[in-house]
Amino acid sequence: MRFWIAFVAVMVLIFGGLNAFAQDKQEKKECSATADAKSCCQAKSGEASVKLASCQSACSKSNDAAHAAIPALKYKVGDKEVDCCQSAADLAKQSNGKVQFVVAGKTYEKECDAMTAYADVLEQHLSKITSVQFAVGDECVACPITAEEMAKKAKTKVQYQLASFKFAEKSAADKAAGAAKEAAGKVAMKLYVGDECFQCPVSAKDASTKSGKTVEYAVGESRTACELTAKVELAKAKLEAAIKTLSQAAGA
Repeated sequence: MRFWIAFVAVMVLIFGGLNAFAQDKQEKKECSATADAKSCCQAKSGEASVKLASCQSACSKSNDAAHAAIPALKYKVGDKEVDCCQSAADLAKQSNGKVQFVVAGKTYEKECDAMTAYADVLEQHLSKITSVQFAVGDECVACPITAEEMAKKAKTKVQYQLASFKFAEKSAADKAAGAAKEAAGKVAMKLYVGDECFQCPVSAKDASTKSGKTVEYAVGESRTACELTAKVELAKAKLEAAIKTLSQAAGA
């Protein structure tokens, strides 16, 4: 009888250990954006030692209004919120704290969740800046009737705004909006497995499986093994193309 009690106890310990190991392994993988072993997101992304996948090459702000209005991914350590990823990493190291991620006022524990939300926010901003708004002085509204009422009270004319650029005629604004959407639509992501380029994700994955090489995502000159980082870069590149087109149309 004692033998069986001891046997059961040992088996419980063994299976308990295996289960804990499996859970730990799963936790480390759950934040992976791709099938690649080198995940761009870390399961414990709040640790001070984290290498921020979303860290921009330069933590600097643009002076022009169109670029300054682009939503930013922010970083939070304790009660302090900063715009620069490197500053956040330094704060976390100094305080032995963790880095959290802030997108559109919402705080995320995991970087991959924040990156997913950030890509969506950038896409929404692209839609916003390529949709004609109605400007009266420094105020901008979406409703033409409201704009006309505001202009009448201010004894001025309604202008037509895209991003930070204003047009005197709606036809010119509509034309610029169409051109900006077209420019953004031409920006595409390419997939590479070694030196071979793919347009189809399935084909790229198959080639990766056969060759053992990692799928890399390229947007312009930017190239990464992290699909989430690439999606953010794609959204940024689309915004850049749209803003450049609008600037040219406005003669800025």
